[in-house]
Amino acid sequence: LELHLLQLAKLPFAGQDQPMLRRWARFLAAQSEAEYAALAQEDQTMAHATQALDALSADPETQRMARDRADSEKLYAMSLRASREEGREEGREEGREEGVAEGVEIGQRNALLRFLAARQFDLTPAQRAMIDAADLPTLESWTDLAFSGADFDELFAV
Repeated sequence: LELHLLQLAKLPFAGQDQPMLRRWARFLAAQSEAEYAALAQEDQTMAHATQALDALSADPETQRMARDRADSEKLYAMSLRASREEGREEGREEGREEGVAEGVEIGQRNALLRFLAARQFDLTPAQRAMIDAADLPTLESWTDLAFSGADFDELFAV
């Protein structure tokens, strides 16, 4: 299977003795009745194609199919926009939830550190690293132990 693409906008359209490919490119890129009329005057094939296009455009079934296609394209674009917005909103919500969870963890970590400082526990760098790396359930457990009066060794017994 071979697929060839032409960028109609990049094809030069000037001159009377254009090859058939350029005429067809002009036909496909035409935006007005005047452009179709000019092509029809230049070449019998283009005149026949213009007549066929006119007949096709006047056919009620073809008009219905064109409207259906246009409606489908609009619905698809609307659906795509809605999906993108829904995805953005989900992302925002997940970001908020992660931010709240991170904030709770930071707050728990800070509360534990303040409580330990108030009890005059001097943390070693290794213990501070353990607190910094701990997840929320571990921080909550250590905070509960600290509030219950656990001594320093009990608190960090792993």
